[in-house]
Amino acid sequence: MQTPTLSLFSIILAVGIGQTIFLILSLLTTGKNRRDANSILAIFMGIFALELCNGFLLETGYIFQLPEWYLFEHISDFLYGPVFYLYVAKIIGKSHSFSKARSMLHLLPVACVIVLATALLLNHSSSEILSYISENETEAETKATVWIDVAVFFQMLFGIISMLWYLKNSYKLLDNHQKKIGDRYSFKEAVDLSWLRIFLFSLFIVFIVYVATFMGLVFADDEIKWGEQLLYLSLVFCVFYLAYKAIAQPQIFSESDGNMMNDNKVTQKQESESETEKTSYQNSALTDEDSLMVFKAIKVQITQEELFLNPKLSLSNLAGTSGFKSHYISQAINQNTDGNFFDFINSFRMKTAKDLLAVDKATSVNILDVAMNAGFNSKSSFYTVFKKYTNQTPTQFRKTCFQTR
Repeated sequence: MQTPTLSLFSIILAVGIGQTIFLILSLLTTGKNRRDANSILAIFMGIFALELCNGFLLETGYIFQLPEWYLFEHISDFLYGPVFYLYVAKIIGKSHSFSKARSMLHLLPVACVIVLATALLLNHSSSEILSYISENETEAETKATVWIDVAVFFQMLFGIISMLWYLKNSYKLLDNHQKKIGDRYSFKEAVDLSWLRIFLFSLFIVFIVYVATFMGLVFADDEIKWGEQLLYLSLVFCVFYLAYKAIAQPQIFSESDGNMMNDNKVTQKQESESETEKTSYQNSALTDEDSLMVFKAIKVQITQEELFLNPKLSLSNLAGTSGFKSHYISQAINQNTDGNFFDFINSFRMKTAKDLLAVDKATSVNILDVAMNAGFNSKSSFYTVFKKYTNQTPTQFRKTCFQTR
């Protein structure tokens, strides 16, 4: 039996496990407004912790003291995809379309793997499993463990298929959400999920490394050692990336999402009211004349009631206030301006901000106050929008105003 030993790589894995546990605790104890989504992400990170534990046991040799654990190693292959997909669906407001029965179907493959691993455990002794892991089997033990070999092969194969399917569909959900942000929201904080797309890309890299490891097992009749280590290092990187985002942008996991989930539910309900008005303006009941009428009406309302000063104003909010359906408002804005809902609302905020910046220098307010008074969420978002519209920073614009007087 191999004597357990520590190495630099095993220490890195141990640090990764510790960081993962800390991140799980942080997710479960913060973010009241995103408690459900954070709980799902915590479960996902728990799967990471389980996988890193597998790597630690294999690297140090502790696996030889608990060989039965090896039979359950590939359960995580069938958990990554469903849990991550559910997290994406939850955070963008799509999870309401999943019934409990439908959600449970995603866990059916996991249940099958657990049953299979349990059956193998009941039909093989600890010594046989140990011999299989150590690759030091006698001819009799090789015959006895042939089913373990077959089971591991198919678990990895179908695990790869499962992960690929869920990664692809998670990307489709995220991509569709990102494309609709400008049409539904007047802000991007908390609803812009670019960080999650980067994390998804990282998971895809992990997936590629795992496939390479599997190919080594099939064609070289042995797992590629460097591939296995790179796989676990990739997982550690993903953990530290999330930890970094939690520190650098805590609002991602803690702040309210601006009723994003409710907005999506309302918008989707309105979009489904008429099959002919779902996706194409050509099929919409609005004529060009009606579109212009809707546009003028909402423009007057936004101006008179100063709705743009609400930093969390969304398309569904405006629909509820104006009485027009969301897709009608979106059509009216897109047909009568050069931009979308985000650009339209921020044009009002920009006009207010410019007026505030152009006042006499002796009585002018600071930049942060200008941003807040104009309806922006933060100083950073204000700078981004201001630069986009004027090719100047607010400070540069203010100086230009004073120099021309």
